[in-house]
Amino acid sequence: MGEGEFRKERMIIRAINFLIIIFALILGVIFYDVLDNYYNFSLTDELLALLLVVYWMLNPKSHFNREFFIFICIALFYLGYSLTYPNNVEQAIWTDFFVQIKPFLAFYAVYNMDFSLDESQKKNIRYICLIATILILPIGIQNPGGPNMGNLCIHSRYATMMEILGITYLFYSNRTRRDVIISIMIIAVGLLSLRSKMFGFFAVYAGVMLFWNPNKKYKIFTIKNIFFFGIVSALALYFAFEKIMFYFVEGSDKADMMARPFMYQMAWRILHDYPIFGTGLGTYGTYASSVYYSPIYLKYGMDSNYEIGHNLFISDAFYPEFVEFGLLGISLFFLFWRKRFYEAKHVFQQNNDTIVYKLILLVIIFFVIESVADSTFTQNRGLVMMMILAILLKDKGTKSSKPIIEYGKFYHSRTH
Repeated sequence: MGEGEFRKERMIIRAINFLIIIFALILGVIFYDVLDNYYNFSLTDELLALLLVVYWMLNPKSHFNREFFIFICIALFYLGYSLTYPNNVEQAIWTDFFVQIKPFLAFYAVYNMDFSLDESQKKNIRYICLIATILILPIGIQNPGGPNMGNLCIHSRYATMMEILGITYLFYSNRTRRDVIISIMIIAVGLLSLRSKMFGFFAVYAGVMLFWNPNKKYKIFTIKNIFFFGIVSALALYFAFEKIMFYFVEGSDKADMMARPFMYQMAWRILHDYPIFGTGLGTYGTYASSVYYSPIYLKYGMDSNYEIGHNLFISDAFYPEFVEFGLLGISLFFLFWRKRFYEAKHVFQQNNDTIVYKLILLVIIFFVIESVADSTFTQNRGLVMMMILAILLKDKGTKSSKPIIEYGKFYHSRTH
């Protein structure tokens, strides 16, 4: 391939990358609820996941690494296990299968191909983030904490929308002190949602970005770091304390326990009965287990609870979903995030890029906080954030697992 053809191919790839990111931000995040509420179209995130997988398959710069292959094997194992020993109807199993793999497909597709942009495209994304923030701000001011903020979205999605816009802006900026302040201001707009999780994440984000300087010897668990994150964690817990008490202490003391603490409480009992592989797909704490009401809720008498019996707030937290996968699934999930943690460290060691390092850690923290009282991970916002995580890891040349198939080499060998 000649130099001219190579440049043309690179321009085409970057143009497609740019359009996908714009699609993800505008339709996958900002107007997701508008499309759902007014046009009854809620498949934007599924469409985005499919688009990413097809693009990965056709992209001459993509490859298929060992970790992606292992993930596919694990996903197929749980699908086979759930179909062989079903605790719900097949429709529930297949529905939950696609919901659960969706964020991982988005991550691995982006993680295994070139997803870079040129400076002009990065600048345009920054403008989009800023313009969106300016347009969204009045909605928050007029409807602070409202359950449906200006008919744009519900309050929790208003918060995560601003978190995604702030992180995206900073990543595609020049990463100066001024850019850090702007990203904090964008995320601060999400405080108008009046969600405890938002106050907690904002405290962590601002604290990490403004006051934490990573150890130059690349040590994470130093006395200074432990002290700093102890203070930040205390602030996050302070802002979320009222909701923690309401959902997990006061709610648990009531005779008719609220769905969220009840789902957590029963999770331990069910895991004891299904310890290794769990109850299987479509059975507990998920959208599918709600639509196709899971027999597990009947087996354990959970339907006697008012909210669960009336099919309310069943999929309102992510962590209870671990019941479906057992101790094996829980271990594999934490191994996934453990690897991302060490890749963040690798970014810092290799490039000394503190902003990208902090952003990767903050994305991990974002999921930790969100998953307590929301199923963000398997929703549209989780998918887009997983895309962003993969882009963060790839931007500075983080080494992924050894490729099994390198589509780029195969492609270029045919063009010589």
